[in-house]
Amino acid sequence: MVTTPSTRPLPDGAIKMREKIAASDVAITGIAVILIVSGLVFLRVRFYREARVLSNKRNIVIEARGLRDDDGDPLIDTIKKHHAGAVTPILLDLRNRLDGEVVEPETTLDDIEAMHRSVLRHKKNGDRSDLTTFYGGLTSVP
Repeated sequence: MVTTPSTRPLPDGAIKMREKIAASDVAITGIAVILIVSGLVFLRVRFYREARVLSNKRNIVIEARGLRDDDGDPLIDTIKKHHAGAVTPILLDLRNRLDGEVVEPETTLDDIEAMHRSVLRHKKNGDRSDLTTFYGGLTSVP
């Protein structure tokens, strides 16, 4: 028999029970640590997979300006809020600084052709399923 500080002897069964509880505390702590570490590893793997998927997604944003001399809110800000992935802005400014009048249509056609080449160049890089093209704005029709 073992005596306790209160000078009462403990039975052998109580001592064995105390040892079992101490051993189970170690086992529970070990299992908890393993679960926490495996959860952190899972989160890290998931984060990197999502980052890789998002880095593959691309958005081409074509914003046309030409009807009025007001810049308004950029279309790119709305696309960034609502769509995941990298955003490539292409501004098509067809304004001649004259309200509603087209002064040099040949220059306008050159700008549209340059925008088209830029869009084609961006479409060649990467998988087509990861690419989304957005077009918005107001332009005059001569």
